[in-house]
Amino acid sequence: SWVCENDTMDVGYYSFSCPLLAFSAEASVEATIPLKNLSPEVRRIVDFGGKVFNKDIGGGNAFMGHFPRETFHDWSAWTENKGGFQVIECENCTHMTIKASRKFKDKVYGTLTDLVALWSRT
Repeated sequence: SWVCENDTMDVGYYSFSCPLLAFSAEASVEATIPLKNLSPEVRRIVDFGGKVFNKDIGGGNAFMGHFPRETFHDWSAWTENKGGFQVIECENCTHMTIKASRKFKDKVYGTLTDLVALWSRT
């Protein structure tokens, strides 16, 4: 939900012991928009800090995505399993359509299939 999305914690606030896969949707990490093109409602979000990363980034532009691409690699601090951290960029999709991305599905279902096979041997 919108409230959950805006309850963004600092990287490393919690640490998982398991591997961590971070998926990015191209349209959500490449979301630089000229300030002059923002609607009045969206401009208020930028001006008042309504969302952590939606802000004026200078040069007459605002970032209006979910997380900037450069923030993803810092997410390795969210897991103790440093060898198990991976950033997977899914092209030609948005925050909402990433679930239909072939790259997303191949990685998620492939990982789950590997885990089922591992658990089946024990």
